[in-house]
Amino acid sequence: TDLGDGLVQADYTVTVSNTGSTSDTYKLDDLIAQLPTGVSVAKSTPPMYAGGERQDDPTPGVPWADPSDTAPGGGNIATGEGLAAGGTESWIYSITYDASSAPAGSDQGACDKSRLGLSVVNTASLNTGAQSTACVDLPSLSITKSVSTTELGDGKVQADYTVTVSNTGSATGTYNLDDEIAMTPTDVTASLDSGPTYNGGETEDGAPSG
Repeated sequence: TDLGDGLVQADYTVTVSNTGSTSDTYKLDDLIAQLPTGVSVAKSTPPMYAGGERQDDPTPGVPWADPSDTAPGGGNIATGEGLAAGGTESWIYSITYDASSAPAGSDQGACDKSRLGLSVVNTASLNTGAQSTACVDLPSLSITKSVSTTELGDGKVQADYTVTVSNTGSATGTYNLDDEIAMTPTDVTASLDSGPTYNGGETEDGAPSG
């Protein structure tokens, strides 16, 4: 879920199934691999039992390190949890990733489970060796600004600016766009002829402030 300001909330569901003919117990861990450059964990929720066979383990663990850690090592969700033959149990938790500091225009948003360090890859594993991996899509926003000028005579020059925002990531992103006129040279003044207007591309859904 895109939360704006570079924040993306990922809601995880891990389901453990016993396809064997006898009951067994399991140990469930979760690992967040190294995060892409500029991406960090903003916050997380502890895992919760979400249904299936009756929960045995009353004190599930926490599957990630301190949220201030930019490369969480992961941890234990449940240990010694029993599961009957043919049974299933599910666990849910969420992590909010902050991609606001990711390099602008990078391809890090592309979700690829094989590209550790370039995608947000999250792997749940059992003590039996079974694993399941999920990958989180991220936005990757960049901006370009161009200008064309027209000589109006009497020392006046009209500057027409075009600002283009692009998202090269694989998830929807939202943005706030500001523009600032830097200090002009001595004896040069500036006046705004018209406020910003939407000039095409994807359908506008924000509200211009100018």
